[in-house]
Amino acid sequence: MGFSSGLDIINSSTAASPNVGCKHKQTTFKMIWKSEINLDGLNSYPEYLGSFWGIKFTDWSENSLTATMPVNEKTRQPFGILHGGASVVLC
Repeated sequence: MGFSSGLDIINSSTAASPNVGCKHKQTTFKMIWKSEINLDGLNSYPEYLGSFWGIKFTDWSENSLTATMPVNEKTRQPFGILHGGASVVLC
């Protein structure tokens, strides 16, 4: 299971469409990181909730960071399915 997010909107304008009479949004994005991401450094960060639950960062791009998290006894609720709070931590 992996999750990727993080688009930073820097310019948004609304323009009328001459054919339909509705409005649509034009959006421009920029890189959200100030410098390159060191995945080994992120994965070796000591004693935070992600390391306790086994979250591992696997990839990054100019607008996203991807991680995995095992579904095990630490992340499952009593009914045996992934706990919603664990999903939030991964996000």
